Amino acid sequence: ASFQYEPVANWLMEVTFMGSRGRDLATAFLHYNQVPFEYALEGRATQANRPFPFINGTIPTVSDFATSSYHSVNFKVEKRYSNGLNFLVNYSIQKLMGTGGTGPSAFSQNGGTSFVMDNYNLDLEKTVDSLDVPQVFVASYGYALPYRGGGVAGKVLGGWQVNGITTLRGGFPSDLRTNRLPPIFNTFNVPDRVSGQKLLLDNASVDGYVNPAAFRVPGTTPSRTGAPVQLIGNSARRVIRGPGSVNTDFSLFKNTPIKERYTVQLRAEFFNLTNTPTFFLPAGNASALTCIGPAPGAACNASNAGFGKLSNGTATGRQIQFGLKFIF
Repeated sequence: ASFQYEPVANWLMEVTFMGSRGRDLATAFLHYNQVPFEYALEGRATQANRPFPFINGTIPTVSDFATSSYHSVNFKVEKRYSNGLNFLVNYSIQKLMGTGGTGPSAFSQNGGTSFVMDNYNLDLEKTVDSLDVPQVFVASYGYALPYRGGGVAGKVLGGWQVNGITTLRGGFPSDLRTNRLPPIFNTFNVPDRVSGQKLLLDNASVDGYVNPAAFRVPGTTPSRTGAPVQLIGNSARRVIRGPGSVNTDFSLFKNTPIKERYTVQLRAEFFNLTNTPTFFLPAGNASALTCIGPAPGAACNASNAGFGKLSNGTATGRQIQFGLKFIF
C-alpha cells in the first residue's frame, strides 16, 4: 500500500507499506545423523544409537519447508528540480524473519554454519535473516548555485553545482558460538543469555563491541544416571548485530561556457567524504564470537580475551578524483 501527497508544486511526500510471506523455501542443511536430546538424558547418545550408525559424520539434506516473512515501511520526500535544487530522501524501517528460507548459503554468510542446530527442534532456527538490515536512510541532492552575472565575475562565480549521496544503514546480524556441544552429534552450540545485561557495550568500539557479561557458557543437566549433560544455549540464532555504516559521496562541478555550443566542466569528486570506516562482525564461528569458558556457566571471555572485539572492516578510505570535461 502506498500513499502520496503533493503539498505544493514540485514536492512529493510518500509512505509505502510492504509485506510478504514465503513458504516451501529451501532450508539450511538438516542433519539426519543426530540423535534427540532425550537420548543424551537416557544415556543412549552413542554411535550405535544414531539413525545411520555406520556413518561417523554428518548427513546434510536440504528440504523445502522453510518460511520467511518481510515487513517494511518507507518514507519518501522528493523535490523535483526547480530553482536549481532537487533532492530525494528515503528512510526505510524493515524486518526480515525466516527459518532458513534462503538455503544453506544464507546460514553460512553471517552465521558461520550451514547446518541447523538441532534436527529435532527446528523452532530454534526461527530468527532474523542474515540479510536483515533494520533501518536504511538515503539522501541524494543537487544544487546549482544561483549566481547569473556576466563578465569576468560571471565566469568565476557562476556555473557552480554541488551534488551528494549520503547513506546510513544498520548492521547485519550474526551468531555467537560456544565450544561446548551437547552430546547429540550436532556441529555447534550457542551461549546462554544473562538476564538484565545489554547485548552490546555502552562505549562499543573495535576493542570491545559485544558485552561479555551478557553471555555465558551454557550449563548442564543430570542424566538419569547422574552424569552431567551439556545443554543447548538459550540465545537466539543471530542474536547480535554488527555496526552500521555511514557514507557520503560528494561532488563539486564548475561549468564554464566558452561559446553558445561549448562548455568546459571541472569536476572534483569525493568518495567517503568523511573518511568514516565501516566495521562488521566476523562469521559466527570466528574466535571473536566464540564463547569459551573453563566450565559450564563461566563468562564468555574467561578463556578468550578477544571475545566480542571487532576484527574486520572495509579498507577503502576517502578517495578524491578530479576531472575535466569538454561538452559540445
